[in-house]
Amino acid sequence: MAFERIVAQNRWIGLSTETKPTMASHPGRVRIGDTAIEYDSGRLYITHDGTNWVPKDDTANNRLFGEPILKAGGSGAAIWETNSAYAQKGTGWQAKLTGGAQSGDDWGSIYFPVNEMLVSSFNDANWTWYQQASAAYGCNIVIWVHDPDNFDNRAEITQSGSATSLDKLIGWNSHEFPSTAAEYFWYGENVSGSGITEGAGTLSTWAAYKADVLFSTWRIYRISLDFGWYSTGTFTSVWVTELSVNGAQIPIRPGVTELLPDTQLKRIRTTVDIDTDWTGAIVAGDILSNDDCCTTVGTYWTFSDVGFTNGGYVEIVYAKIITEVENVVPQYNLYLYDTAPTTGSFLSGAANTHPRKEDYLNYQGKITFPQCEALGANVASSSEVGPSTVGRIPKGIKCAAGSTTLYAVLDTGVGYTHTDNDDITIDLYVVPA
Repeated sequence: MAFERIVAQNRWIGLSTETKPTMASHPGRVRIGDTAIEYDSGRLYITHDGTNWVPKDDTANNRLFGEPILKAGGSGAAIWETNSAYAQKGTGWQAKLTGGAQSGDDWGSIYFPVNEMLVSSFNDANWTWYQQASAAYGCNIVIWVHDPDNFDNRAEITQSGSATSLDKLIGWNSHEFPSTAAEYFWYGENVSGSGITEGAGTLSTWAAYKADVLFSTWRIYRISLDFGWYSTGTFTSVWVTELSVNGAQIPIRPGVTELLPDTQLKRIRTTVDIDTDWTGAIVAGDILSNDDCCTTVGTYWTFSDVGFTNGGYVEIVYAKIITEVENVVPQYNLYLYDTAPTTGSFLSGAANTHPRKEDYLNYQGKITFPQCEALGANVASSSEVGPSTVGRIPKGIKCAAGSTTLYAVLDTGVGYTHTDNDDITIDLYVVPA
């Protein structure tokens, strides 16, 4: 076929579910080069022969959906990963959502901004995730809607996390929305006139919302995929890899702002019950750990989930240490490893001989905390280190292959009496490097 001239191009508009016009169906009105936009999906098409329509580009989809954003609450967490174990689907990026200890308000979520899609035009969605462990809930969808004429009037329409149609088992899962089952409920503000009762006690079909006298006229400003919001137990993690809406793929990958260090800052906390009943006073250079007399129990410190990806680089930008012992002035040192150290003593009160030559390839360096201040009785002793203090911060770290965990040995440079079974807590604040 040779190139043809486009003359007096027409533009068409309609629903994605409607058949697009052709020269046969609309004689004399459809021309080569005409375009058609689906106002519910935002997709733009062009015809080269007056019969067949093909997508013109993906700019319409980009206008309809914004870049995804990660959010979390309570004990939950949400981070970006490029975990090779889950890279066979989607873009290679995953949104890792962790529910954490569940008390009714603990969750991880990925938000997708939506440019005012009509509720009645939201026809279908498909998403995929890997679930670390079977749970009472799966990765469910929430549709955030508002009155286009008054944004004070809004609601979120939530798919029940325990819905029968929603997968909840360990391994790869996917869901095809909408289910024909009644599994959606809503909560909102300043909502009146809907024929659907508010609250989790009333489950309706998505078709009911599309036909509702109120919600059918409202618009979608956000879609989210959630994991959590349960009342008991602990939810591990899911890795969300794919989402399509009305047949259009929304890439699962971080936007520019999501990759800025301050948007990815996370705190890793480890607390150890320090055992000193056998040792007594701690002298300069002694280790502090969970046991002081039994070599099979005394062990190193473990900081889980430090890395953002397995084997990835992170930067420790701030660290804090606090002990339950009041009014003392120890000066702590933390010796970091990417792999659990295998030699030397880890007992409280033992002289620190770390880092040892047997583990030197795994040694990641030392954080030197400034000396604690004695602030009086009933005041826990603490110290912190950051870019404005001495102590080798910020510090670049590389996790071991296949791991996001760091290990450490703690000692003190100044002797003091540590009350038996008083805790020490260390917080590491890290960003991707």
